[in-house]
Amino acid sequence: MGLLSLAATPAVLAQSPPLIVVEDRGGVSALPYYQALDLQPRAGDAPPPRIEVPRMPDHPFDEAAMLPVRSASLSPGDVARRVIQAPGLTPLFLVGDDDRSRTWLRQRAQALRDLGAVGLVVQVESPRALAALRTLAPGLTLAPVSGDELAQRLGLRHYPVLVTATGIEQ
Repeated sequence: MGLLSLAATPAVLAQSPPLIVVEDRGGVSALPYYQALDLQPRAGDAPPPRIEVPRMPDHPFDEAAMLPVRSASLSPGDVARRVIQAPGLTPLFLVGDDDRSRTWLRQRAQALRDLGAVGLVVQVESPRALAALRTLAPGLTLAPVSGDELAQRLGLRHYPVLVTATGIEQ
């Protein structure tokens, strides 16, 4: 059956009506752009240089290799509640390894779980400190990351803070 349908395909295509051009904006061949990339060797060219593949490290990297995390533009402090419009943004929160963040995390852990919020630990020195934060909020994802760029984009200077698609609040 498969061979028969393959043999019939050219006949079906030959009977198809011609394509209708809906719009033709003219244009120029893209060939010069591809030639400028020089992707294909030409006759007489030397072989391309050999690309060395990087070796895998002898030991796998783990989360401890990302520590310590320090966010220079963020510190513990008060955050004024404000409205933002970020449709589709997954709720996230920023915390650090400090008393204020630990208290905030303990008090809001269930609400953060209910929201499906992801935690960014923006100030933490060691794997032990990160593990201690995680014990305060079981079931929440806490990832060590620098928060400087996010803080700049959202106009934040302090944490702990919750960021949702509709607002920023402490």
